[in-house]
Order: sequence, then structure tokens, then C-alpha cells
Amino acid sequence: MREQPNSPAVHIELAIALSEAGRATEAISAVRRALQLKPNSVDAWRVLAEQLDLIGDAVGADGARAAQIKASTTDPRLLEAASALVANDLPAA
Repeated sequence: MREQPNSPAVHIELAIALSEAGRATEAISAVRRALQLKPNSVDAWRVLAEQLDLIGDAVGADGARAAQIKASTTDPRLLEAASALVANDLPAA
């Protein structure tokens, strides 16, 4: 961490380690830092969703999963579908 404080991957790994130690709140802080550094990190969004599920924040976890979907593609058609999913517009998705 000291050698690579601005590495999203390091913060994601820290979040996973903290989660395995039962420290979900700290894990969420670590993964949010990863997302500050790299907002389109699919892995960070996935880990955030998992951590939010652990603390019982279903709405936040769903939002993180939606962001993960949006971050996972650059295809305009898929982005449109992902945006519709985020907006809960299932017919358009």
C-alpha cells in the first residue's frame, strides 16, 4: 500500500482482505478509494456490490452491479441496454 497508494488494484485487494477479516465497513472504504482512482473498474464495482450485500444494503449493491454492467462494455448498443437496466426500464433493456 505504501509503495503504490494510487493503484486501484492494491485498494481492491485490500478490500478483499478486509472483507475476509470481517471488516466490511473498512473494505467498502478501500474499494470506494479504488473507484475514485479508476471509476470504470469492473472488479471494483463487483467487490463493492458484494460488500454492500454483506452489510444489508441491497439498494446500494444493486446500484453497484448496474455500474459494473455499464463499466464492462464500450459497445453503444450494450451501453444503451445497461443504462435501461440501471433505470429499471426492462422493456428497453
